[in-house]
Amino acid sequence: LKNLQNLIMLNISNNNIHSIAALGTCHALQSLDASENAIQQIEDLSHLTSLKVN
Repeated sequence: LKNLQNLIMLNISNNNIHSIAALGTCHALQSLDASENAIQQIEDLSHLTSLKVN
């Protein structure tokens, strides 16, 4: 996901995902649906102030 600076929405729901890294480089990201996963760690979201996470 490092080189997707213009990504606005990401839907990774209902997968077998355990961690997500480097979302901080997706500067335009506004919506993240990661529901129904076994996520234990999401890194680098601090400056994405308008991000909505499901």
